[in-house]
Amino acid sequence: MCKKYLLGALFIAFCCSVHAGKYCTETVTSLVTHKNGSVYFKTNKTCTNGWCKVNWDNSDSLNRAYSSMLAARVGGNELTFYWPNISDCTEENETYSSPDSISL
Repeated sequence: MCKKYLLGALFIAFCCSVHAGKYCTETVTSLVTHKNGSVYFKTNKTCTNGWCKVNWDNSDSLNRAYSSMLAARVGGNELTFYWPNISDCTEENETYSSPDSISL
């Protein structure tokens, strides 16, 4: 009976930690604003091949995100992104993944 509980606990721990989310400090390598109002970008770690996207619900949030990324890009600074769907900063995000937060 204890083995069942142990296996169940291990399964839950594994399945819930696979994509627990991760803060990653990265450099923005490309930044695009599109006429559709979206902000697309690439980074040196988690968004190297496909474009990531700031998929936030209002224009003020999008403008702040774009301003932060532009300032970091021009100033040569790194940003810290919170990625909800990866568990390690060496993972490649899916195309059009959106961070939950961006901080300088």
